[in-house]
Amino acid sequence: MGTVSVVRDGQGLEVSNAGRAAIASLDFLREEWLAFGSRLGDFVTTASREEKCTLVSVMAANLLLSMHSTEGQQAAERHMARARQLSTYGLTAREHAWVAATEACSRAVSP
Repeated sequence: MGTVSVVRDGQGLEVSNAGRAAIASLDFLREEWLAFGSRLGDFVTTASREEKCTLVSVMAANLLLSMHSTEGQQAAERHMARARQLSTYGLTAREHAWVAATEACSRAVSP
């Protein structure tokens, strides 16, 4: 495991291994998802290209799980597989909790 770098998102919450693009994606997601925006597909596309920040993939999985569909569940699993790969860069305690909660939700959700 490498050295974990920690920065803060727009809410002031710690995010590990996140560059400017990852923070911008997470802030965008918060604004669009919580405010019922119409550009969430942009976030999912961006999450597919994230190279280090696990939380971006985890949040994409959560968004897809909220669709309550087979397609959403399958896409969420792809993002969680990516999150597991990216987690080797290190995670904060909050990010570990997000990963665990998302994996539990994924197992519990059946479309």
